[in-house]
Amino acid sequence: MTGIEMAVLFDVMLLERIECAVALGLAPDTVEKHVGWMATVNTTRARDRLVLRFARISPDPTKREQVFSPDNVHHAVYWTRPFGSGRAVRVVGIMWTADGNPRAFYGRIFPP
Repeated sequence: MTGIEMAVLFDVMLLERIECAVALGLAPDTVEKHVGWMATVNTTRARDRLVLRFARISPDPTKREQVFSPDNVHHAVYWTRPFGSGRAVRVVGIMWTADGNPRAFYGRIFPP
């Protein structure tokens, strides 16, 4: 299997596991175990709360209906995807609102 094929397989598995975690209604402190990989950012970790606070997550043009919305977000967890978009890093994650409901989101983070 080539490096590109492995990256595609990882991306597909990551997306499937995140969508499954949302469907199961998993909590932010258990989602990484279910997905199988440590998240790039998980706001259950104190240092990651600061990272998310300053991250500017733009919509992923391929998934405009599932965008990150910082309003009313209680927790968020996201993973870096293996394929970028120009200078941007593509991410996929889950955000939980104050009522505890999880929702998947897709985005891009541009360098400062």
